[in-house]
Amino acid sequence: MNRIIHLSLALMVFSLVSHGHHDVDHPHDHHDPKAAIKIQRNVADFTIELYKILAARSHEENLIFSPCSISMLLSVLLLGTDSNTHAEILNGLGFNLTHIQEDEIHQGFHELLHVLTHSEKDYKLDIGQALFLKEGIQPLQTFLDKIKELYEAEIQTTKFQEPKEAEKQINDYIKKKTHGKIAELVKDLDPETVFVLTNYIYFRGNWKTPFDPAFTREEDFFVDHNTTVKVQMMHRTGWFYYYFDEQLSCTVLMIGYNGTATTFFVLPDPKKERELDASLSVETLKKWAKNVHR
Repeated sequence: MNRIIHLSLALMVFSLVSHGHHDVDHPHDHHDPKAAIKIQRNVADFTIELYKILAARSHEENLIFSPCSISMLLSVLLLGTDSNTHAEILNGLGFNLTHIQEDEIHQGFHELLHVLTHSEKDYKLDIGQALFLKEGIQPLQTFLDKIKELYEAEIQTTKFQEPKEAEKQINDYIKKKTHGKIAELVKDLDPETVFVLTNYIYFRGNWKTPFDPAFTREEDFFVDHNTTVKVQMMHRTGWFYYYFDEQLSCTVLMIGYNGTATTFFVLPDPKKERELDASLSVETLKKWAKNVHR
């Protein structure tokens, strides 16, 4: 399958924190950029490992996911678990409590959330959590207080015994937060559901060098070896940040947005996709970012 790997917000997590904290004035807020730096490598490694697992399972299917959202939700669950479940979540996220304290993990995600959503005026990036709780269920107040304070989570009471009503409540909430981009997050809910923990992420930005709509035209898009569909494709001739990785036989294209956000497009050799997937690492991404040039 001819596949393009699109790395954008996953890399933004690493680059924003790595290159400093560009904060908008919030005189009454107290934030520590170093807290996010302590978890950045774990989040980056989690991103790569999760991608490899999902890519191996997806085969011919398209794959899109937000590692930042997944790692943040798992960290929220840490606040409400203990024993084996707690240990498994920590292990899955790649945290070792001999190297970092759990409070530092939560403070790191709190700061990361702040950095991602409050650092730029040139693009819009909204990230948030919401906990939908079954009527009559009352978790420990300390848990509710912490997810509000650290993860800015909203909490809503939900009638899961009325599945259609519950689905509408959750889907309407997410649809509003994503400006209509995600219209149906959940369906076929079990009436015995106790809670649903959700995360949303919405990004809207403008390219530093815009594509002229006059040059957009319909062309073939290859979904897989056997499926072709007609789609509108943008076109632009100009200078781009580009790198050919001879070792991994892939082409890397970097396109910037207004502000500090950057997106990477990686086009592998069709015959060496599996080798590329196996070789992906944080060091690989850093090498690409260092070597792209016009």
